[in-house]
Amino acid sequence: MNSNDPISKPSIEMFQSVLDTLPFCVFWKDRNSVGLGCNKALASIAGLNSPQDYVGKTDYDLPWTTEEADFFRECDQRVMNSGKAEVNIIESQKQANGRLAWLETSKIPLIDMQGNVIGILGAFHDITERKRLEDENIASQKLDSLGALAAGLAHDFNNVLSMILASSQLAKVKVANGTEISQVIKYLDSIESATKRASVLTEKFMNYSERGQITKVVCNLSEMIEESISLVQSSILSPIKFETYNNDGMLYADVNQINQVMNNLLINASQASIGKSDIIVSLKKCEITQAEYSTLRSGHYFAVSIKDHGVGIDEHQKDMIFTPYFTTKTKGHGLGLSSCQTIVKNHNGAIQVESKVGFGSTFTIYLPLSPAHQDISFVDSKKSTELMRGSGRILYIEDDLNTQASVIEMLHELGYDVHYYADLEPAIEYIKEHHNDFDLVITDFIIGDFSQGGIDILDNVRVKRPNCPVILLTGYFERLDRQKEQSNQFSYIAQKPVDFAKISQIINSFLKSNMSGTR
Repeated sequence: MNSNDPISKPSIEMFQSVLDTLPFCVFWKDRNSVGLGCNKALASIAGLNSPQDYVGKTDYDLPWTTEEADFFRECDQRVMNSGKAEVNIIESQKQANGRLAWLETSKIPLIDMQGNVIGILGAFHDITERKRLEDENIASQKLDSLGALAAGLAHDFNNVLSMILASSQLAKVKVANGTEISQVIKYLDSIESATKRASVLTEKFMNYSERGQITKVVCNLSEMIEESISLVQSSILSPIKFETYNNDGMLYADVNQINQVMNNLLINASQASIGKSDIIVSLKKCEITQAEYSTLRSGHYFAVSIKDHGVGIDEHQKDMIFTPYFTTKTKGHGLGLSSCQTIVKNHNGAIQVESKVGFGSTFTIYLPLSPAHQDISFVDSKKSTELMRGSGRILYIEDDLNTQASVIEMLHELGYDVHYYADLEPAIEYIKEHHNDFDLVITDFIIGDFSQGGIDILDNVRVKRPNCPVILLTGYFERLDRQKEQSNQFSYIAQKPVDFAKISQIINSFLKSNMSGTR
């Protein structure tokens, strides 16, 4: 080989030229995650004139959001501190042109001649279209699951309605016969209990059917599994038994999506079961190393197993069951297990199956525990039955006249003066002309033909009375995430039905603080 031939002596310029021809993005950083170089593909999406402009910059200097930059640097440090590569990381990235892209990223540590980690080398490619298709598959599979759950929910609702109807009719008969009030109250208590049960069923179904952006929170996995079991059990014949072992710790996850995985696997287990054999769900913690499970990072995990005693899966099918559109069911779409695997992977977890024909199957989901340093905010679930009376002027907007009448009577009983409307336009007119004649506003979200009437009420109140409490009391508010983007915010959002004690406490907390603040 000719020693003067530039090809025989690779140069920095030649190395850069090779990288610039690659159709995906490449970058490398120092130990502090400061850019040392990149290729043209990355420079382009970052809005840089050339790869040289990347040198010396951090993720915070680029178009990515602060949350994305935090996540990128956290991954960098994890790879450099462990000295181990991480591959196929799914992450979002806001690019220079304003586009939100989804990426699949891999990172490896850069090591010098002495074996010291001196930086990181990364590469990623755009999977936005792939993720869109996966999300559509998840949504389609959710519709299938909803259909399977609907019959069981209808059964539960009919039981609730039967209890309400019977108790109300018996109460009328007892009153007509002059029965002591203490004997009548027990029927009213039954109606109240049934209403609360119906409210819980509605909330479960609405939460599960909700479709929107992924929202991860720190949550209790054991409680989530119990919720899924209670939702699915009425729709299937097989009894579900839940076993837990050393399950303390929290999960960082999208609750609706993990519920979707659990519901799908439980329904599948029921359909595969022979007769009414038990389905065993178990939850425990375990420690995993990459040597044991190459697709998972080393660390502490929850292991959730769903075991059936059904027909089992043969070896050929086991290799295919997570493939989109592959199904062994005559009416299946082949999206259920594929969607489950996508959701679990998006939570940095994994799903595996053990099965033997004629002996049943066990699906195990591995999900990482929430980091100990993560801020966790717990909601106090204790409910008080104390009625808190008060005084003040309330403006109330509700288009359902039956609901309106009952709430007005409740508010009067609590000691409040109430001015009320069933239509949006006269309510707004009143707000404009009499903005000093009320201390608090309660409104529904959908008012007549106005699908976001509650926001119109809120905005008009804020113009005239910026500090006036506005409480949203609604039967269905689908787009809470969109309301968070509004400049004006509701003071409190409560899901109907709200019991007497709770509404008294909500109102009291706002009027009491407002009065103390004006002294």
